[in-house]
Amino acid sequence: MLYKISRYLFSISFLLNPTQVKAQPDSSNTAIANVVSLYNHSKEGQYSLISGTEYIGFSPDIKGHPYLESSEWRTGSIYYDGELYNNVTMLYDLVNDELIVPHFNNFYRVVLVKEKVSQFSFSDRFFKKITSDKQKPIIGTGYYEFLYQNEDMQLIAKRIKTIRTIQSSVERKIEKEFDTQNRYYLIKNDIYYSVKNQRDLISILEDKRKEIQAYIREINNEVNSEDILIKIVEFYDKKM
Repeated sequence: MLYKISRYLFSISFLLNPTQVKAQPDSSNTAIANVVSLYNHSKEGQYSLISGTEYIGFSPDIKGHPYLESSEWRTGSIYYDGELYNNVTMLYDLVNDELIVPHFNNFYRVVLVKEKVSQFSFSDRFFKKITSDKQKPIIGTGYYEFLYQNEDMQLIAKRIKTIRTIQSSVERKIEKEFDTQNRYYLIKNDIYYSVKNQRDLISILEDKRKEIQAYIREINNEVNSEDILIKIVEFYDKKM
């Protein structure tokens, strides 16, 4: 459940001297989101404007958290509106598929405009925004993690969290928790395939079926299911 808090339209201009910043409320009744702006510097001596809406978050009564990895801030890089920003503090909300950065005063959190984000990375993990179209109707527009990639083939994952309602067996009350899901896709020669398991992946890579099956028997007890998918694609790529 999203917090219900009063919101008003405001704008903030970040001067090079943060002590000069002033916020002024706008009485407009048509506002549907708070608008915030911040300066992050992308190159030495240069500053670019990043804009977005205020991030509200979720009720603390929901068990777990909605983010990738942890509710702790991560530091990484973002391509935003054609500019590269390094050493950016961020969170990736998997429920709403949104990238969050802190306001300069560390009080507000900001949802970056998805249309302006092309890719980002943190914790040695790389994500890219993919837009759904007629050539790739099996996926929705959003951020995808690239698990393996070369010029002709990429294995990607869609990280998702949903809010699940459960009944406590002890206190017999209804509770909510964040539930994690992963969806995998193989992009081969610009064609997108859904991959639910090893069998799907082997069917796509049919020309090396016997070699792949023999390889899986060697590693099946050593790695988890996601790592097996990555290793299969790596193995196939080396055999090409």
